[in-house]
Amino acid sequence: MVQGSQNTPGNELAPAPKQGGALSPLWYVGVALSVAIVSWYPLFGVMLLAGVARTIVDRGGHRALVGVVLAAVVPIVAFAAMLGLSQGLVLVPAAFTSLALATLMCRGRASVTAVSSVVVAGTLASLAVDAIILAGQGLGVAETTCGALLETVRLAAGDGVASDAIVSAAEPLVRALWPLVYSLTVMVNAVGAGIGAFVAAPRGTAPRRAPQLANFDAPLWSVAALALSILGMGASFADIPYADAVRTVSATVFMNVRIIFAAQGLGVLSSMLMRLRTGCMLRPLIICFAVWIEAMSFILSIVGLIDVWANFRKLARGGSDAEALT
Repeated sequence: MVQGSQNTPGNELAPAPKQGGALSPLWYVGVALSVAIVSWYPLFGVMLLAGVARTIVDRGGHRALVGVVLAAVVPIVAFAAMLGLSQGLVLVPAAFTSLALATLMCRGRASVTAVSSVVVAGTLASLAVDAIILAGQGLGVAETTCGALLETVRLAAGDGVASDAIVSAAEPLVRALWPLVYSLTVMVNAVGAGIGAFVAAPRGTAPRRAPQLANFDAPLWSVAALALSILGMGASFADIPYADAVRTVSATVFMNVRIIFAAQGLGVLSSMLMRLRTGCMLRPLIICFAVWIEAMSFILSIVGLIDVWANFRKLARGGSDAEALT
């Protein structure tokens, strides 16, 4: 895989600021407290952790990141010792996601590829943590997650024959897409961490401009991932070994990559609305309506996929946008 050395607009979540300023040891206490807060208020915790971590690294340099990691480990070990191993392990994925996003944003390398890599790693970590916890109870992560999702569908459908029919119809879909619950959770944490790290960016050392949706640009590897996921889903319906596992992995990859192309489609729509000079009140309403339409169809995803080649917005594509599988 060939990687560029620079970021382009739409890739970089936040620029790398200059370092400097005194650093109090109390900031490391803030890291430990933020990780502990994740146990009760996950989204607020990852936002706070990313903000504190970015402040420390901005002021103390990248060597201070070692202290940040050590401070984050302390509450994890304490929770595991006092409340049980599972209570400590569940903090790991969220803490990893938050610290990884903060580090990338400090270095100005929070590209689509880099953030996607963090989401993948965080998802695998979440699956591993739940697998370890459930294995101690003699349970499997797939069956447990599917059972919980099907029970949610059953409760939403109500009682009666119609409810059983709905659950039966939903079961194949749930069994194919159950890992999506993990990846979406990590994505939400990544967004929260990104917001926390962006707000904590030091004033006066870098432009504090929020990333523009109109500049979002999907990397080429997402096209390859989409093609492979479609091939995998097709092959899973043939008589191949581990067909169910192949179908689950392929369907999950497909839905995750769809999010990237949907964001690309929203970028095209946002750019068009800017050119048409739509008002600040009308533009969010149109985008929200487009997201609602995308939830029931693939219109934005298709537009985003076409834009990878058509480049409707005439973006200057380079840097991490130029990544290609070799």
